[in-house]
Amino acid sequence: MNNLICSSRASYSDVSSTEEKNPAKDDSNPCMCLATLEIKPYDTEFDLHDFATSKLEKEGYLTAEDGLTSAVQFRDFEIVPVAFGICKIVIKVVTSFEDLELISELICEREEDDISSVDVVESFQMQETSTILERNIKQKA
Repeated sequence: MNNLICSSRASYSDVSSTEEKNPAKDDSNPCMCLATLEIKPYDTEFDLHDFATSKLEKEGYLTAEDGLTSAVQFRDFEIVPVAFGICKIVIKVVTSFEDLELISELICEREEDDISSVDVVESFQMQETSTILERNIKQKA
């Protein structure tokens, strides 16, 4: 029994050391996610609807030139009241996991006079469509 445990530990360490030397990283297909961002302004004077429609949802607000590893797609925003007449934007974004923090920082930098914070509220990993289809076919069979 002890020999079996020792051999499995040895094989695990061999595999982990091989992975450290040769990481299987595929930059061409980053891990995509669907995230919800909350964008909060400093005061009530800032036009959230105009900001969301004219900047965020417009193509090219955030690009690879900003250091992002994948395309950013902003979708379905909602303006939600917070307190004392101040509202926030709750918006969905599709991007890679690695880019979430950078997106928050870039929005705050570009709109530093008007935006007080950008928070990632939730994020979900998106599976490739082919993986979902394969799983559904296997379940039906």
